Amino acid sequence: MCEICLQTPCCSTCPNYDGKTIAKCQICYDNICDDENYAVIDGDYYHMDCLEDSCTLSEVVKLCGGDVFPMD
Repeated sequence: MCEICLQTPCCSTCPNYDGKTIAKCQICYDNICDDENYAVIDGDYYHMDCLEDSCTLSEVVKLCGGDVFPMD
């Protein structure tokens, strides 16, 4: 277990992390690393967990360029 982040393996924000950083998440602004699930929407990178935890389905549809309409 890492003495800094207390995880095994180290989390992506730990200075001892030895994985590849892909980009920064547009929601949490943490690094997205090669062992994490992520989405690319319109050239922006997002952790899948951030999208699922921070956005409603309507917000995701809008991020993808779609529209949401009310039922009549």
